Amino acid sequence: MRPATLATLALVVGLGGAGGAAFAAARGQTPQDGRERGSGEGRHEVRIKAVAFNPTSLVVQLGDTVVWRNADIVRHNVVSGELFASAELSSGETFAWAPGDTGTVRYRCTIHPRMRGELTVRLP
Repeated sequence: MRPATLATLALVVGLGGAGGAAFAAARGQTPQDGRERGSGEGRHEVRIKAVAFNPTSLVVQLGDTVVWRNADIVRHNVVSGELFASAELSSGETFAWAPGDTGTVRYRCTIHPRMRGELTVRLP
């Protein structure tokens, strides 16, 4: 079975009131040119290795793209409540997400509950 590409992009839009925000999530491989697609200028990678997220805490700017890359020998996923949820990632697969609002985003691997991480999203 052929893995999905970043062209399989799901857009989740939260509308209504001042708290409305847009969030984008994608699961797939890095395009052949090696660049991840995202609305921001920055690209940040979180490696999944030895049943841990590295780094566990990361500061990014609004609109940057965060890419989780499974460099482990076991499957993992990346889940943050209602914001995003990857499918199970095999070794070498990636999941990308571009924050649409500022704040703290906590995420985890539901397969390995002790695996947790945090993003701090700031204005550019």
